[in-house]
Amino acid sequence: MRKLLTSNGYTFIDALVQIMLFLLFSNMIFFYFEWLKDSEKYLTHTEEMEFELFSLEILPYLINLQHVEEQPNSVGIRFRQSAEEFDIEFTGNLIRKQKNRLGHEPMLLHITKSQFQLNGTKLKIAVEFESGLKKERVYELSFVGE
Repeated sequence: MRKLLTSNGYTFIDALVQIMLFLLFSNMIFFYFEWLKDSEKYLTHTEEMEFELFSLEILPYLINLQHVEEQPNSVGIRFRQSAEEFDIEFTGNLIRKQKNRLGHEPMLLHITKSQFQLNGTKLKIAVEFESGLKKERVYELSFVGE
């Protein structure tokens, strides 16, 4: 039976196997860094996700409405649901929600421009983030008794 460890030293076959393994792992490192670069784009640029969360957060406030009105200069909307009145408006660099004109709750941060347009039963919200990304969404309003 042949001995696996010999005293003959390092052979040419050993060198070829090690070079092949090195090349295989170096290619894997290249693909890892490509994946990391793509992942970094989604981890550091969160405006897309923030806007989607804002869109989902605002939906419950746009159903079973009794009254809705656009605020002056298209900076927000005011609407009434049951006995509560809500304001959703652009102030400074954020969109905030006020309930019964008391306090405020931030809904969307780091924006430079915002526009609210009310057209019948449709509400259009357009925002521009500090990074320059522009997002827009149109909502269908649901009123009590419809």
